[in-house]
Amino acid sequence: MKKNEHTHRYRRIKSSGIFRCMLPGCRHYLTKEFAEGAISSCYRCGNDFILNKRNMALETPHCNSCTTRRNIKESDLEEFKKLLESKKIS
Repeated sequence: MKKNEHTHRYRRIKSSGIFRCMLPGCRHYLTKEFAEGAISSCYRCGNDFILNKRNMALETPHCNSCTTRRNIKESDLEEFKKLLESKKIS
């Protein structure tokens, strides 16, 4: 009888360096050393992605395309550049 093959959906166990598949009926575990580079299913969109150090730090890892990043307005960027220039030591 063939096992039901699936892409694991890992979750980091808080205090240990262990990642566990959270899909029903799956008892798969990985240690932190072996988890980097493993394929996981994204908690947000469900697509497959590769675990890396950045998303392994999350309790429920998700892919890069589901990561929301702050957009910096051009006017704020110009103000920041001016501030840096004024603080420059000659």
